Amino acid sequence: MDQVGQRVPGADALGGRLLADGPMVVCRGLLEDPSTWRFSANAERVLGWPVDSPDGLATWLERIHPDDRGGFEAALARVLSGEADRAELHMRLRQADGDLRWIWTLLRAERDDATGQRYMVGYDLDVTDRVLAEERARRQNQELERRIRDRATELENANATLRAVLEGIADPVYVKDADG
Repeated sequence: MDQVGQRVPGADALGGRLLADGPMVVCRGLLEDPSTWRFSANAERVLGWPVDSPDGLATWLERIHPDDRGGFEAALARVLSGEADRAELHMRLRQADGDLRWIWTLLRAERDDATGQRYMVGYDLDVTDRVLAEERARRQNQELERRIRDRATELENANATLRAVLEGIADPVYVKDADG
């Protein structure tokens, strides 16, 4: 709790334990000064990299997948400028071992009623397992749709062949069921 309480001001004992053991990382600091931003104690475990870097924001940006970096920077700029009170996005984050993890991020600006200071609060949740499951389901659906299209084409071709055979028969053809 002490580590969490120091890193995320205002965390009570239960909240501190939930943050330390939970899957969600919380970051908080003065809105105007990224050097004050501090992460919950579970950040290294959840995000896969040490958060106590002297160039914290620059390191964070480096680890975001290049295709996702612009979206994160734009969301952060909207919140920092006051254009938006919050921004939410999914992005890929490179871990220290090189693996990519999908992270859901919520950025919010908050005002401390007592001091009037504005804070940036960020919530990061590793959603890699969910994203991979969605991708598997999407691939399976695509495969099923392909099989259905292939089978429909086979049936259309079989029907066309049967129709051609039946139309080529000069004598009448009677179809009866088991009852006659």
